[in-house]
Amino acid sequence: MADNPDDAWVEIGRSTARADAEQYALVLAAVGINCRLVALDGIVALSVAPADAARARQEVASFTRENQRQSRSSHPTRAFIEGVDSALAYGAVLLF
Repeated sequence: MADNPDDAWVEIGRSTARADAEQYALVLAAVGINCRLVALDGIVALSVAPADAARARQEVASFTRENQRQSRSSHPTRAFIEGVDSALAYGAVLLF
């Protein structure tokens, strides 16, 4: 009986957004974990070798936590508004 090569993969997560799944795949590739994405009915599954499953889950969880903190702490709108205020103040100084 031959082993099916598809049995050598373990699903570690799913995403409805392909871009998110691709980011997770990039994170895993960066730490040397091979993975594959399988899209079916609007869901993208991320799979790895069984030996890498625990580490892959940990890497994806760490990435997710780090990015949640960054998105909460960054305020691009506020930075833009402060930049406009500074530009207006600079312009006023030049005029007077």
